[in-house]
Order: sequence, then C-alpha cells, then structure tokens
Amino acid sequence: MRYSLEDIRGKRVAMVASTGGHLTQLTRLAGRLGVDPESPWVTFDTPQSRSLLRGREVHHVPYVRPRDYRGLARATRLLQPFMKEVDGAVSTGAGLALAVLPQIALRGKPAVYLESISRVQGPSLTGRILARVPRVGLYGQHSGWLTGPWRDGPSVLGQYRTRPVTAVSPRSIFVTLGTIRPYRFDRLIDTVLAYCRLHPEVDVLWQVGCTDRRDLPGRVVEQLTDAEFGEALGEHDLIVAHAGVGVAMNILDSGHVPLLMARRPDLREHVDAHQRQILEYLVQRGLAARVEDALGDGAQLEAVMGRRVDLLEG
Repeated sequence: MRYSLEDIRGKRVAMVASTGGHLTQLTRLAGRLGVDPESPWVTFDTPQSRSLLRGREVHHVPYVRPRDYRGLARATRLLQPFMKEVDGAVSTGAGLALAVLPQIALRGKPAVYLESISRVQGPSLTGRILARVPRVGLYGQHSGWLTGPWRDGPSVLGQYRTRPVTAVSPRSIFVTLGTIRPYRFDRLIDTVLAYCRLHPEVDVLWQVGCTDRRDLPGRVVEQLTDAEFGEALGEHDLIVAHAGVGVAMNILDSGHVPLLMARRPDLREHVDAHQRQILEYLVQRGLAARVEDALGDGAQLEAVMGRRVDLLEG
C-alpha cells in the first residue's frame, strides 16, 4: 500500500521543494493539505524562498541542479539528522524530492509526492523514479494520464477566466526568465530585444537569472525577491516570461495575460520539454499567448492587452 494525503494530515512533516515553480506550488497547496502549520520547510536559499517562507522554520540545502546526482547525494547526506525529527514528508519536486521522500518512506513514515501542474501528459523523471519506490504516495494534477499508482490530487491552477478591457499599447514590459541554473535563455531575450528596438519608447525591466547580458535597454537584475516580483507585476503593462508554472501562476494572479516562451531541451535551455506542455495548456484556454506570435503581430498583441484575468475563488 502507498501512503496517501490523509496519512500526513495533522502531522509535522517536511515540506520539500526546489525553488521556482515547485516551491510556489507547495506554498499554495500547503493550507489545503491539512498538515501541521508549523511544519518545517526544505529548499534552497534564494531571494524567493527567503521571501515566501519568512517567519517559518526553513532548512536550506545547497542548490541541486537538474540531473545533478552528486548534488542530490550531498543533500541526502546533509538532511539525514533532520529526517529523524519529522513525522513524514510531502514534496512537489523537483530532484530535491528524491533526497527526502525515499528516506522518509524507509523510516516507516508517510511520504507523498505531488507532481507539478506543468506535467500535463505524464510524470517527470522524478515522478517516474519515485513510482519505483515502495510506499511513496503519488498524485498528479491532470487526470488524463493518471494510471496505476497515480491518484488525482489537488490542483494549484484553480479557476481563471478572462474579461475584456480597453486595449492600450504597452508602455512598460517586465521580462522574467526564472531562476533555474545553469540554463540560459537568450532566445527569449533576443525576441523581446527585437521588439524593443522597434519601440525604443517602451521601458523594460529584465530579470535574467543566469542569462547575463550587457546589451539590454532599461533595468537589468539577476533576481528579485518575491515582494519585488509582485511589485514589478503591478507596475508594468505587459509581462513576458519563460513558460514556468510558478511564474505563470503569479502573472495570472496579477490579472495579466502573460506572453510565454517554452524552453527547448534541444537548444540546451532545459532538461526536457515540459514547458511546452504547460504553454499549450494555457494557450488553449486563452490564459496565455506565445511571445514570438504576439510580439510579431500587432493584432495578437492588442488582443492580449485587451484582456484581464480574474481568479474565481472556491
């Protein structure tokens, strides 16, 4: 038998997530899981995690890159004493889940994995590995592919709808590439930069992560805190981003229809093509547009600027 979400309800469990979209999802789901609100968190030390988890018990581990098995082994070793102190664990990934959930399950404590909302067509590598670990509970957020040990779990996307507003030309743009290392995303920057050269009057804020550039107009930062990120969403007319699920949710919550571009593994922009899945999912529902389409077509950009997003509670 595999553990279930009921097995962690009310318990002091390790809340485990890599930074970025995985941490965003777990913080949003935490209140719905019914775990002890004083449960400790395990993640990386970044401006996002310090901001999102301010006031909570947090155990930081060194950054583990995608497919970084040496870093994963180091994190597992560092967390051994901590895992004795908790009553279980829950994780939304990515690889950091592999450092904790198998060890927790081996100790006879409930371990639950919630697959990312970005996995529209099937589980991630982390999910496929955990499916081979006895007793670890497995949940997905898209019912279409759930078979075998996978069960239907809570979804972070909720219910969004768009409404028409008066379209205006963007006077300011916020571009964010996320924080994943070591994957650059020059293709997205170059697409926006081509638009900016045709519209030099537009103010631009760039959050570039590890894609360091010296040829960008406007303000350039490596990373913003969660609070600064929220302010940037409210202060800019148009939001352009990589198709990461965490950033997409934050943009939708701010009321913007985002322009998104999916990272491609064949261009060494990510480890796999899961961003294409979430991009198609959002575009089909009218909740996003492709960067390359909207910035190259005035009518499509006007359509994006003529819609706002509302979150339906409940």
